[in-house]
Amino acid sequence: MQNPQTKLNFPPSNDSEVPLGKVVELITTDPAEFEFALRPWELWVKPKEAGAFHNKLLMLAAPEFMIYREWYQLSLHIQGLSPANMLGIGIPMGSVGQAGLYWGISHPPGRTLPASLPGPVDGKLFGGHSQIIIFIHLDLLKRELSDSLYKKLKLAADTHLVSANQRYLYIFSVWANTLLKNIRLTPNLVKSATIIEVIKQELIDHLINLASSIPPETVLIPSSARTRGFKKAIEYLRYTQDKNVPISKLCHVSGISERSLQYAFQDAFGMPPNIIMQYRRLHFVRQELLLSDTKSVSVTEVAMKFGFLELGRFANRYKKLFGELPSQTLARKI
Repeated sequence: MQNPQTKLNFPPSNDSEVPLGKVVELITTDPAEFEFALRPWELWVKPKEAGAFHNKLLMLAAPEFMIYREWYQLSLHIQGLSPANMLGIGIPMGSVGQAGLYWGISHPPGRTLPASLPGPVDGKLFGGHSQIIIFIHLDLLKRELSDSLYKKLKLAADTHLVSANQRYLYIFSVWANTLLKNIRLTPNLVKSATIIEVIKQELIDHLINLASSIPPETVLIPSSARTRGFKKAIEYLRYTQDKNVPISKLCHVSGISERSLQYAFQDAFGMPPNIIMQYRRLHFVRQELLLSDTKSVSVTEVAMKFGFLELGRFANRYKKLFGELPSQTLARKI
């Protein structure tokens, strides 16, 4: 096993290599812009305090992994779905008071990291908070890790809590932060396949060390029928082209009763499925109104695209959630 270093030694780049990575650096001034910038996340962002929305993002995006740091000016409640087929790990960068809550779980700094498999997201982050997020394809982890380490890391991520050796957690956080600082100064580095491979292998080495230091689990609690059905419902929502899915259809694809589905959504999001689906469709509408490049776009066209057929009721729901009418959103495109 290699010993990951916090100082990155990049090989000389070869201009003839096919670009495999890109650096994204931006400041977002509206929650919908932030939601759009973090795709393939599907996020629904709600500020929890008054003030100007001003989030910063610095990202390295590569074919099999993403590493980014984000800074939040306002306290936020973030919900949604994490990227498909990827394991995610968060590294809070700040004091205990800035750590926030993920899935209702407090993560003691320096001892644990929040993590997830593909599925629901629920985080409450405080103003002034900053964190590094790392996503890596599960197929890559399965290829590079032993079966036992892969299962340990997946199990930890499934419980949203990675408890690992403090030294490895610290080295991991310094490595990720140093990497982002370096690519911010020299973004052309990641246009080299060789350099992307170096970064990928260093990331794998860090994850091997983390997984090796995760305490062994003595009991593996099997998932309930409700949990398995909920995961099926989430995956269906993730991939279906139908933006207005009836509850009966979700029950059919999940194989569980409507009551069980209600409880599962309430546990994951604090809201029943019909409210969640309406909530996400309203966020889709807002993103499109703010960010569409089509000059001829209309509120009616966008509303109907996402399944809102009663336009008066739609406008009232939209204003209640976002504090302005959809026509006002369209008039001030970002």
